[in-house]
Amino acid sequence: MLEAIQAQPKWALVRQEDIEQVVRNSDKQRFKIEVGRIRARYGHSHDKVQYTPGEPPAILYHGTNKIALQSILKEGLSPMSRQYVHLSEGTHFATLAGSRRGELVILKVDTLGFYIGITGWICDERRGKHLKDLVRMIPLDRLMIETDAPFLTPRDVKEKPTDGRNEPGFLPHILQAVARCIGRPAEEVAKATTETAAEFFGI
Repeated sequence: MLEAIQAQPKWALVRQEDIEQVVRNSDKQRFKIEVGRIRARYGHSHDKVQYTPGEPPAILYHGTNKIALQSILKEGLSPMSRQYVHLSEGTHFATLAGSRRGELVILKVDTLGFYIGITGWICDERRGKHLKDLVRMIPLDRLMIETDAPFLTPRDVKEKPTDGRNEPGFLPHILQAVARCIGRPAEEVAKATTETAAEFFGI
């Protein structure tokens, strides 16, 4: 990499120490040098950046802005056009991320008090691949199943609606996919997720 940089006339005087200093002093600490190579420490835009599932801290932070807040409170955090939602262990990086597009708002995420709804996304063999691994980590008393109708029709449904519209009737199909992923009987998953949903919505 250093040779490629020095090949550019205006960067010919750049030294390895300069690159190390940039990496060391970067506000967001996006990169690290490992075995003589520079690589991304994290990434939520590049589809080749993958993470090993692990136990999250009890509290994480998400930086956003006042304009986006209402949508987040209504629909939840979404990666939008990126691969992952960016959460930080401290407020420093959350502040950097959230202060770029307006009045800063920092959301405190309780990772131990969460409920997670799984949609037909898990039926997509391409985009849902990472979800199939992660769903095994979700306790049944925190797991719910939903269709996200009228959107996200399960990709592997054999007889799709002619208008492409997703329907609540596909819920059993998603249930079967979740049960296969976590290695539990569908009846057990159905009972547990129904009880979780009833508790969450107070019904």
